[in-house]
Amino acid sequence: MKSDFGIGLVTADSIGFFEDFLPAQTVKDVKKGESTVVIGLTTDEKACGVIAGYMEKKDSFLVEGFYVHPEVRRRGGGTLLLDTLIEQLNAVDRGIAVKLFFTEDSDETEALYDFLIARGETESSYNNSGKTIVEHRFVIVD
Repeated sequence: MKSDFGIGLVTADSIGFFEDFLPAQTVKDVKKGESTVVIGLTTDEKACGVIAGYMEKKDSFLVEGFYVHPEVRRRGGGTLLLDTLIEQLNAVDRGIAVKLFFTEDSDETEALYDFLIARGETESSYNNSGKTIVEHRFVIVD
């Protein structure tokens, strides 16, 4: 099945196209040239999704933003974003783990959580000062 999405690395020049989907600090970091990886998803020449993060340690990548617009969900965009990130990380080191943290209850968090569970990702959770934090950590393998 041919995808109707475009995908690519987001730079300081193109960050404005995707900034509504990202945490403000991520946008600032990209504009300053920090070591933040942002991959953008488009359809019909409009931004519709993004995945962003940074190398937390030598062997782990922390995702700080992952969003697909509700109008285009369930069409493969989230999978394309995550698979593209994994492909990029595999090019660096096949042992890098991807970590996502959920620290709030919202419809968006629930949608992302359901997406990851549907992919078969493992989870661990712990409690920090009364707030439940769910960490998804998975090792990149083919």
